[in-house]
Amino acid sequence: DFGMGKNVMEAQVKSSMEECMKNLESIEDKSAVDFRWPLQILVANVINEVLFGYHYKYNDCKRLMDFSNNLAAHMENMRKNPLVFLIMQFPFLARFPSIGWRGHGQYKRNCKYFHDHIREDIRRCLMTYDENVEPACFVHAYKQ
Repeated sequence: DFGMGKNVMEAQVKSSMEECMKNLESIEDKSAVDFRWPLQILVANVINEVLFGYHYKYNDCKRLMDFSNNLAAHMENMRKNPLVFLIMQFPFLARFPSIGWRGHGQYKRNCKYFHDHIREDIRRCLMTYDENVEPACFVHAYKQ
């Protein structure tokens, strides 16, 4: 039942859009606006509200920026690294120390960072869980 037929998503998108517009309006030098972060925060806020029941403030989003930058670098490094594709074809190569680390191990370590980030969001969200209240986000609904 979570969110179905209740226009929850529409309200969250509208709220996030209004906050994004206020942030854009507050920028003094409109000729030098980099739309990457305002749009990324906008989308992340909609997703985070649905999943975890919180959103980032535009002036306090270092955690989101770090996560996003690390994810982008991770994907770009994987794309450029021929060892990744070689190990995908021949998994036994991951057992060789240098090849395994450069083609598999470092990416596995990075994935742990991403998983830990999400686990922290879940842990924080579960601290506000109350079984007697209707779920406010997906994590609460899943717990219920």
